[in-house]
Amino acid sequence: MKEFLKGTFYVFEGIRFFYRTPALWKYSLIPFLILLIFYLILFYAVYRFAVPYILDFLPEPQNCTAWLRWLIHPLRWLTAFSCYAATLLIALLTLSTGYELAGALFFDAMVVRIEQTRYQRTVCSLPFRKNLEDAFHSALFSAGTLVIALLLLPLSVLLPGAGVLLMALFIGYRQAQSCLFASGFNRGLTLREIRRRAGTRKMLVLGFGVTVYLLFLIPFAAVFLIPGFIVSGTLLYNGEFIK
Repeated sequence: MKEFLKGTFYVFEGIRFFYRTPALWKYSLIPFLILLIFYLILFYAVYRFAVPYILDFLPEPQNCTAWLRWLIHPLRWLTAFSCYAATLLIALLTLSTGYELAGALFFDAMVVRIEQTRYQRTVCSLPFRKNLEDAFHSALFSAGTLVIALLLLPLSVLLPGAGVLLMALFIGYRQAQSCLFASGFNRGLTLREIRRRAGTRKMLVLGFGVTVYLLFLIPFAAVFLIPGFIVSGTLLYNGEFIK
């Protein structure tokens, strides 16, 4: 339990460190603006092209009889509203993942800066091929986490107690490993080696991951917490896994 709580402590320590260090804020602001611009373009495309295209399948009110217009007007309004609502829902569901993808390079640079300023570590540039391989392996790992989450989702509905606990344990543990990747990759380690090292302190990593998972459940909080999670993983790696 002591190890578990220690992992929890690292999460909040990283969040506090991030928000108390203004020099790190730019690494989260730039990808957030990129994501915001992307969503604005998406909503404009839906408004300008998708909704008019779908409404073309419905009859124009002026071409209908008076009594039929009372039906066509609400139907067209509900159709347009459904399109906008679906777009908003998709944006909310993909917000965290989109932010992580948009901020991947910026978050890596943030980790380098933290290790240089807090731990006085000189980070050597890795070959382009190694960076590409690391990004590919990290993306596959994230995809695997998503698949596991989808497989466990029905169980969490059927068994609210045990299912939610399994989600927190399995998904949280993998999320914790993801937060360690940047520091490990900067040292030339492979994903397998990083996961092996994490496995030597399972309760520590589990405490970290379960805390991250529970914080992700807070609506709209993820976009403000993800940079802090990256910082937390950096503190955790440098504090516990340096040999």
